[in-house]
Amino acid sequence: MKFFSGSFSQSSIFESGNDEVLERVKKGYTAQEARVQLRRLNEAGIEFFDMVMYGLAGRGKGLPNAMDTAALLNEVRSKAIFPMSSTLIPGTELHMEYLKGDFEEAAEMERIIELRTFIEHLNVKDDTRISSLHASNALTLSGILPRDKQSFIDGLNDFIEKTDADEFQRSINRSALRL
Repeated sequence: MKFFSGSFSQSSIFESGNDEVLERVKKGYTAQEARVQLRRLNEAGIEFFDMVMYGLAGRGKGLPNAMDTAALLNEVRSKAIFPMSSTLIPGTELHMEYLKGDFEEAAEMERIIELRTFIEHLNVKDDTRISSLHASNALTLSGILPRDKQSFIDGLNDFIEKTDADEFQRSINRSALRL
């Protein structure tokens, strides 16, 4: 797990709480190992922010990733959570798997459903900032959990119900996000 120090906090980029995803992207640790390290930060009184990635599991695998990642975060106290949609970066192993046909990217609507599932299963006890303000995200959420949880779910449900998935897919240019 990577940590970036600040003067009063840490940022953790563990990306997923799903062991299959962590192994596929070669993070070098398991969800349980991430859980232990994040709990140690809690016990030491060190605040941290979490960056998690939806879409990283690939097509058809997002819901278990969402539920496992939420379950991990439910067991620790994060100051903030920043969900980001995965973007394949040329030269990475995952991008090479994609080019060979060994990895299939999640469709855009599938990513939104994964994000909704993540939020539905996220049950933080303390006020926790959540923001998806990032170039990789098709939709932006910003607020405080648990206060804004139902509003996020309702908004995502409304978007899913009213948006044509094919048109939405065509409107997002992931290749423009690649370096």
